[in-house]
Amino acid sequence: MPKIIKIPLIILAVFSGLILIFLGITQTSWFKNKIKTHLITYCEEELEIKVSINTLDINYFDFIRLNNLYIEGKNSDTLIYADQLSVDYDLKNLVQNKIELDRVLLEGGVINIGIPKNENSLNIQFLIDALKPENQKPSKQSLPFTINNIKLENTDFYYFD
Repeated sequence: MPKIIKIPLIILAVFSGLILIFLGITQTSWFKNKIKTHLITYCEEELEIKVSINTLDINYFDFIRLNNLYIEGKNSDTLIYADQLSVDYDLKNLVQNKIELDRVLLEGGVINIGIPKNENSLNIQFLIDALKPENQKPSKQSLPFTINNIKLENTDFYYFD
């Protein structure tokens, strides 16, 4: 076999092997626990609230699933609890510069929203403020964001005033 064909084939084989190794590592429980720990730490440091996730399941081309998700409010009360939060997506949409979620499923959830005693704003106001962009440049175009389907199963909403 001529070298002009042999060298690209070797490069392709090595590149394919590295991709397969990466995909294999990302499906291990060790890697998923690292991602889960990083996600919890980020939320706790940025939002200054307690967050816990029992297990994280990821298929990088299809879905992210959080089991036994707990988010505590600023007043040490349960803000959100879910047996399962699942987000289905299609990775090709990110390549096309758009964020499109096929389905968001909240199953076995409890959501407590309201105005705590001795306060004048909602208990989720800190989340709204944290997600609000700071000094966004008008010339920068943001990615389109779409959620095609939101499904709530066995989920209770409580509003208090």
